[in-house]
Amino acid sequence: MSRTVDATEASIDHPTGSLEDCDLKQVADAFDTNGIGIECDIETEKKAVHQVRTGETLFETLETDARAQGALIYDTPKGKLKITNKPEGRQSGALVRGVNIINASGTLSGRFNYSEVKVRGQASFGTKATVLSPEAEAKGTASRKRSLIIYHEGEVTSGRMKKRAGWEAKRAAGEGKKARIRTPGCRDQGGSLYKPNFLIPVQDEWGGLDQDMIIASVTFEQDGEGGTVTSLELKDPRALGGENPRGKSAKGWAAPAVPIPTFREDL
Repeated sequence: MSRTVDATEASIDHPTGSLEDCDLKQVADAFDTNGIGIECDIETEKKAVHQVRTGETLFETLETDARAQGALIYDTPKGKLKITNKPEGRQSGALVRGVNIINASGTLSGRFNYSEVKVRGQASFGTKATVLSPEAEAKGTASRKRSLIIYHEGEVTSGRMKKRAGWEAKRAAGEGKKARIRTPGCRDQGGSLYKPNFLIPVQDEWGGLDQDMIIASVTFEQDGEGGTVTSLELKDPRALGGENPRGKSAKGWAAPAVPIPTFREDL
């Protein structure tokens, strides 16, 4: 088991539990009191103060802020916590029906299709409407009225709210498009292990799928003959912060791109 389990099971043991003028990486480094190790390849907006709740785990104290900043948290093969907001890379080769796909299944759902995603919150200082009742909005992919309203945890700014709205709309656009594929072996065509948050092309004409997908999870299994079979849970890249793949998939897999979010300043 990866030692990042300590980030979800063990409490932060910090002298003060408080940090001022800090971005997400600084928060992660300061409160990694169990020595897990942090990898962060993004810059995030600083906050005036970050306060840890008594008994809180490292993941719990980071996760709320990560959602507000449109960031992912997951573990690396070396057992560290990774913080990013985009696919980490690309696997070599492709998953192709009749070549290296043992079996495959897919799910297309409209559960996460929204016409717009609105983010609302409140700032601590000031009396203007943009402080007391600010709102950012990103258009979604649904053709009929289906609104999603999200409360923005923590201090709000125009930049943080727009980023959150865009992130949630993009994730919603991709979340309903999933595939599960079993492939022989544990490595791609370049010899690298399959890894989460990496893109890989999928060509499965039976399932109408011909586009980049992102690996959401990987399971390695030993078959009865001593070989390895890999089960990959794949999603539309937007579900993990990527861009619209715009492949040649059947119409059911397609969805329009999410436009740039707006921030209401005329309240």
